[in-house]
Amino acid sequence: MGAPLKLQSARPYQSKGMPASRLQVFLQGHTQRFKAGIVQNHCIRPVYCYRYLLPKQKSSATITGMKVEVFTLCDYATIDMASKLNILGSFDRINVPAMPLNYPLCAIAIKMRFDPIEAGVKRIRISFMDADGRLVMPSIDTQTQINIAPNESTATAQLVLVIPQLKLLNFGEYWIGLAVDGRQEISIPLYVRQTLNTPQVQPHQPTGPNT
Repeated sequence: MGAPLKLQSARPYQSKGMPASRLQVFLQGHTQRFKAGIVQNHCIRPVYCYRYLLPKQKSSATITGMKVEVFTLCDYATIDMASKLNILGSFDRINVPAMPLNYPLCAIAIKMRFDPIEAGVKRIRISFMDADGRLVMPSIDTQTQINIAPNESTATAQLVLVIPQLKLLNFGEYWIGLAVDGRQEISIPLYVRQTLNTPQVQPHQPTGPNT
């Protein structure tokens, strides 16, 4: 095993990602060399950990296992009779004048691709966390069956998980995480920002001798 990776390779992504406490879950199951690239009490975006801290592969063809192709929060999503994933209104930002936020019906759309070695039942968990890694709503748990069709090298799993109402108490940055069989695969941000209410300008009232 080579020398540990240096932290400066991920330094541009500190302070804006998930806290180190949440990265402990994300790093489970990975190599010691991967873990050596993380320094405690620093924040690194989990999405960038694979890209900047893992040892470089010779070719993308050598990478095997599950891949997340679609993972987004949206207004609505469906899977039609032709197995097409239809997504309406993908977003990562909500602007509101005041809190708390009671966002109406929304959904999480997911598409994953699996190699034959990972065929079988897969446990899916969606976690919705604040910037400190605290759950802001109960986790969503489900499962899906992965079957590899004859003469095909991969299989996809598509899911639509409906959230009847999204309730948030504070402005800030939130994270939505996807875990498969207990392994954190990807996290995406949701920014909740305050809109500034600008005072309306009253139209000019002309004055005259009769006013």
